Amino acid sequence: MHWLTRQERLALICVCAALLCGSVLRYGARTWPAAARWLSGCDERRLYRPVDLNTSGELELMTVPGIGPQTARRIITHRERFGPYESLDDLARVSGIGPKKLKLFSRFLKVDGRKL
Repeated sequence: MHWLTRQERLALICVCAALLCGSVLRYGARTWPAAARWLSGCDERRLYRPVDLNTSGELELMTVPGIGPQTARRIITHRERFGPYESLDDLARVSGIGPKKLKLFSRFLKVDGRKL
C-alpha cells in the first residue's frame, strides 16, 4: 500500500466501508423482517407532492411517475371536455389509461385537495 497516495488510500477505505455497510444492511434485511420493512425504501408519496387532477397543467402532471406528455394532454383534454374529475374512477375513462397504469400513478394524485 505504500505505492498509493494518501488520497487513494482514503478513497479505498471509503469504498471498502461502503461495501461493508451495504453487506451488513443486506444481511439485516434478510434476517429480520422489521429491518426489511424499514430498509425497503422511503414512502414514494413523501417524495412526490400529490398532483390535483382538476387544477394541474401538463408539466405538473408529468411529474407523476408513469405520466408522460401524451397522457398528460389526454387527462387535460378529458377534463376540458367532460368537466372536473369527481374521483379516480373518472380517470379510467381517459384513453390509454388502463388498470395497470391507473394503479401505477394513482398514489400520487388527488382531486380537489383529497388524496385518492
